[in-house]
Amino acid sequence: MADNNIFDNSLTGTQRLIQATAGILTFSNSPTDNSFSIGPGDSDDYYRLTVSRSSNVIVKLYPDGGNLNLAVLDATGNPVPGLATNNPSALTDVVVTDAASPLQAGETYYIRVSGNSTTEINYTLSVETTPVTRADILWRNISPPGSPVSGVNGIWRMNGTTLVSAEVIGSPVDPVWRLAAAADFDGDGVEDYFWQETNTGGLGIWLMDGTGTVIKSVAGIPFIVPGEWYIAGVGDFGGNSSLDIVWRNSNTGFTGVWIMNGTSLAAIAEIDYLDNLAWVIEDVADYNGDSKPDFFYRNLVTGQNVLWMMNGTQFESAISLPTVALDWRMEGSGDVDGDGDADFFWRNYASGENGVWFMNRTEFIQPASTSFVDPSWTIAGILKKVPPIDIAGNAIGSAFYIGKLDNTATYQDTIGPADTQDFYAFNLAIGSKVGITARGIGLSAATEIDILAADGSTIVGSTTANGADEERLSNLILNPGNYFVRVRSFSSTNIRYTIDIAAEEQLPVNLLFPTTPPITTFKNLNGSTFTSATDVSVVNPFTFDLEYKVTYTGRPLNEFKVGFFLSKNGILDASDLRLDLNNDGQGNANDFALITGAQPNTEITRTQRLTLPSKDSPFWIDEGLYNIIIVLDPDNEILEQNQTGNPAENDNTFAAQIRVRDARRPDLIPQNFDVTQSTVSRGSIVNLTGAVQNIGTAASDTLLQAGAPFPVSFYLSTDQQFSRNDRFLRTIQISTLAAGAQTSIGSAVTVTIPTNISPGQYFILMVIDPDRNLEELTGGELNNVAFDTITIT
Repeated sequence: MADNNIFDNSLTGTQRLIQATAGILTFSNSPTDNSFSIGPGDSDDYYRLTVSRSSNVIVKLYPDGGNLNLAVLDATGNPVPGLATNNPSALTDVVVTDAASPLQAGETYYIRVSGNSTTEINYTLSVETTPVTRADILWRNISPPGSPVSGVNGIWRMNGTTLVSAEVIGSPVDPVWRLAAAADFDGDGVEDYFWQETNTGGLGIWLMDGTGTVIKSVAGIPFIVPGEWYIAGVGDFGGNSSLDIVWRNSNTGFTGVWIMNGTSLAAIAEIDYLDNLAWVIEDVADYNGDSKPDFFYRNLVTGQNVLWMMNGTQFESAISLPTVALDWRMEGSGDVDGDGDADFFWRNYASGENGVWFMNRTEFIQPASTSFVDPSWTIAGILKKVPPIDIAGNAIGSAFYIGKLDNTATYQDTIGPADTQDFYAFNLAIGSKVGITARGIGLSAATEIDILAADGSTIVGSTTANGADEERLSNLILNPGNYFVRVRSFSSTNIRYTIDIAAEEQLPVNLLFPTTPPITTFKNLNGSTFTSATDVSVVNPFTFDLEYKVTYTGRPLNEFKVGFFLSKNGILDASDLRLDLNNDGQGNANDFALITGAQPNTEITRTQRLTLPSKDSPFWIDEGLYNIIIVLDPDNEILEQNQTGNPAENDNTFAAQIRVRDARRPDLIPQNFDVTQSTVSRGSIVNLTGAVQNIGTAASDTLLQAGAPFPVSFYLSTDQQFSRNDRFLRTIQISTLAAGAQTSIGSAVTVTIPTNISPGQYFILMVIDPDRNLEELTGGELNNVAFDTITIT
């Protein structure tokens, strides 16, 4: 596509300019600019690149639909020192400048995007700039409790003297706690926050993650320090690469050093100091470039300022600086302008003004004003640690997208205590065989590498160690979709690693049934066959063998599942009954046959033993034809496509008819049986009331002549149980009773009490079908009896 009249086809004449400061700039086509493309007649796009200060740069090129090349060049057209990928296909390429040779302010560099495609390829370009020095401001609000901002802590992300963004740190902390220092106490490359409780003298350290806003853990300091002692600063005075804590007594001026081993106190050392109480230590840092911490003293009576050059704990020399009005406090140091020297941050707590002294080592150059901030906010520290140069994102939301994976993409990155997770994202357009190889010194013992599904949490594959320095995962078959690679570190040191993420596209899979009959054959357990012309009885569970044939196309599968369902209409839906294959008494996702080792494009014959439920199952609605539905991949675990890439899930079922009898049975029960007289004499006539209900699935005449009635008999018993020893009283006939129906036994049913019995308490029993000619549902005869008590005199 045309470049919208923007000339960008040569290094020297390009009109495209990228002025990088800090953060990420992204360039891609938009409704008003579609010039970000390479194609016929436009094989090169050049961008002039400048940085505002000494910086490391990560440039990423995301092609859309074809292979493009990426390079970062110096003013002469040669590649700058650093790491450059050259991935095939439309996979993302990256250039990372060498941390030892950062890009410099005032110099001109170029980004080249190139390709030799015969078709147009759009692309997105991102430029991530990280200055080699940092001076972000750590703020703390000391408003009294009750103020909505009391105890709030936050970070100003700065680019020189310009505010880029602001972030809150955790929850508010009671103002009695002083945020006394910000320094990397645990050696993970991230500043941690040292707290001092001004009332009790309690101490603690927030150990922070790589963002500086999330607390990883809290380290307690098992000492109580009286309130007249304050932390003046931190620096390596012990020469053990740990940051030591400088304490000063506000009553006496005495100054000492806690020599630390990480977050633990190793020793206490004396140090040279000014004992005049008008002088306070405002900052501890290396001002003259000898890699040893020095002191910034400020006189709170005269406004004088002086640098003490130190050699460990010994004073060497003093350098005077301009005097500053007493409204101002010097609140910390950091390299604001990127020249490698510590500049000084000043704050006026009367007016809320802020300013910076730009320094050339120990020489004051010039001041600069910055923004106003309410005086209730204090500068608690200057954050100087530069975040690591990181290609991959540190969370699912910031994962590095490497493109549609159809080849091998190779990247290098570093993981360690300050950067414990790296995430890569990729897409598979069709089912593919995916592999990962990662190499790095000591990598196997200190990392875990997983492939995650699109939800970002489900693990679908993991690497295993291949020696001490390599992790590998091979031949993982994945369906089309989005995935993540997560690299997790458990190491206390940084590990530089190279990772290959590869995919080999596989033919799409389609599970289906052969077109040549017979697809199914029903067999009795003796081996004889039967068809739907022969009915099978389900008075009891009916077990048989079903021989069936399936096939599939596409890539070879290690295995796939087959489920079996009982259906009335032959169309699979939620009302169908999944047959129990594992004999646990229920049909669910655990009931399947597993076909393994079968090759595509072959006819696969298997036999499955199945059992139909007995007549008592509520599934049965009538007798006649039902269907055994065979379902391939019943739980949709394999994404199927036909040869044209369209979904192919609609040919996974086959219905085979089976004829069933005895599936519907009545179940008759007495209801509301009552003997109207409670006490009668021998020879008396007794009135009876009650009803009969059919709670079964078929009419009472199902296995009798159509319309046949059924008997209800009445007996005199000495107990509540019906037996043939009970005295028969009479029988009545009840007309055919449909499933679910109920009928009264009549309004004039009477029985005569025998005269030849002894007086006492008896039971009159109402018994439905006493000879059990009705074949009811299993257990249906057990609920055919009702009784009522009567006293005979």
